[in-house]
Amino acid sequence: MSQTPYGTSQRDHSGIAFRELVEACHDPVVLFQPAKHTLDDVALSVLLPSLAWALPALKDTELYSSKATDCHDVDLKTWQHPARAVLEKHDIKLERVQLCNEGHYPIFTGQVPYDPTGQTKNFFLPLYEEMRKANGKWPYAIVATSDDIVVYVSYPASDGISLDYEQYAEQ
Repeated sequence: MSQTPYGTSQRDHSGIAFRELVEACHDPVVLFQPAKHTLDDVALSVLLPSLAWALPALKDTELYSSKATDCHDVDLKTWQHPARAVLEKHDIKLERVQLCNEGHYPIFTGQVPYDPTGQTKNFFLPLYEEMRKANGKWPYAIVATSDDIVVYVSYPASDGISLDYEQYAEQ
């Protein structure tokens, strides 16, 4: 464990945890304080921006290139569905809803209050359980614009929850 500008972190042989490096890239003051960074830290801080360019744009993610077809937007002013009530109850600020695959695959785009990949099971698992009922067990995607990540949610026959994540380049 070591102290970083963002709190205590588990370090690996590269010298800095990946999430810290991502956060540091948004703070030029942190990036250019060589006295506080190891050589590996500086090398990674130089390489990380090029890795960001490797992320696909949202329109080029698996979501829009293979999972969802024939998508159309719904009018958020008039759209009413049990899934909307569940999302809003969980403080997800909807920006866009699309219905794809003949109306059987919704894409919910908006800001979520927590990082979907973080230690927030107590927030997301109840959300996914409520969405199972509200969306009739159909699979769906949440595009978390607050974290630039797509969350693919499906419900296998075993009554479990299947989750997959895809990062995309900031828009």
